[in-house]
Amino acid sequence: MTYPVYPTLEHTAKFYQQELVKIYEFLKPLKGIWSEEVLNQFPDTLEAYPASWLQAMEELDFEKHWLIEIGTIPTELESSGLTELFKTLEELEAIPQWDFSKDMQDPNQYPYPSWALNYVTEKKQHEIRFFSQFIDQTLPKSSSSLKFIDIGGGKGHLARILALYHGHHVTTLDTNAELQTLGKERLDKYPYPTGAGSLTFLNHTFGKDSEDQKLDRLIFEEAQATLGLHTCGPLALEHIQTYQDHHGLYNFGCCYQKLDWTTEVNLSEFSQEHTPLELGKFALTLATRGHTKINFKDYELKKRVKLYRAALHLWMSDNTTDNTFITVGSAKARDYFESFGTYAHKKLQKFNLYESQDTLDDFYQREDIQKKIHTIFHANLIRWRFGRILEKFILLNRALWQVEKGRHAQLYQVFDSELSPRNTVLFIPPNN
Repeated sequence: MTYPVYPTLEHTAKFYQQELVKIYEFLKPLKGIWSEEVLNQFPDTLEAYPASWLQAMEELDFEKHWLIEIGTIPTELESSGLTELFKTLEELEAIPQWDFSKDMQDPNQYPYPSWALNYVTEKKQHEIRFFSQFIDQTLPKSSSSLKFIDIGGGKGHLARILALYHGHHVTTLDTNAELQTLGKERLDKYPYPTGAGSLTFLNHTFGKDSEDQKLDRLIFEEAQATLGLHTCGPLALEHIQTYQDHHGLYNFGCCYQKLDWTTEVNLSEFSQEHTPLELGKFALTLATRGHTKINFKDYELKKRVKLYRAALHLWMSDNTTDNTFITVGSAKARDYFESFGTYAHKKLQKFNLYESQDTLDDFYQREDIQKKIHTIFHANLIRWRFGRILEKFILLNRALWQVEKGRHAQLYQVFDSELSPRNTVLFIPPNN
């Protein structure tokens, strides 16, 4: 997908508005699916899922379920209506991919020293390589050395690469002093190549909670660009609001479940009036986890986790007065390869609930329970496909919010979604 290039902000606003309307009109009648966890008030939540969809899912084998998980549509679904649903989701959730081919330098082949990214995860290496190249391709080339602010930079991996090997002057902000100390220690171990810029670690909270508004104004006024990779929940909004006409802004959002849906989702005036989706905590959590692809082995574990979790919920519903979804905490992978009774016995103790492991195993093996937990899993396979379109709705709102302020906000996929699912940047170029 590519966005049309419009000559005016009015045309851009119109395009984003049309995108929001299409998503809103598609999602509104399906609210019962994306707005609620399947386990919450089960079995009433299944009323949102057509019986033909669940029947079609039941008839698929394990591998076909995995194909749905990674975004492929099995041909067996064509007569159920699910093929049309999934194809519509694919069309509406699409976001343009940035074309790196305009620069002859492949981000994966940028000539960093062999040690530059040692002890940096594969995901983070990918993000740093492609984000650095994206910055180089989108900022004006008036100067080879620019001043950047890195928001929530932690140990400063991105900032270090931009300073040492791209020649920029970077100030990285974070509230975690321990991470910054580790970053400084690492920086001291590297030689500064010819043409390197500078890197400053600043332990600081910016925005409305800043204790030094004067310092905020100073550091942001001097910057040519501000970078947010990744900015968690409302931190993304704090970052976006620092935009000034003379600099570029690059923001990757994440952790949408930390947003207040009543004030931090439908940000644009247009959306507030015409497309006011109510994205509650379950929908925001779904948006946070959407677009993640896993291999077959990890999918096997995921299914086992979800079946055990569903069975635990059903036991608690049968043996307590509460049918709402209760968070029970995570478990180690090996716990799910023990018997259900062993797993559930540990979890129930946290709630002062006790049952023998043999009785719990018998409960899990009951035919009616097996039927229910697999139906829950099949419904979830459908529901999880809504994560990316919900994320796009959030990001479109942010982009239109800025366009309404006279800023040329753009959205692009920059990273490989299999390595970095939260791969979409909100980019606002300098406005002068």
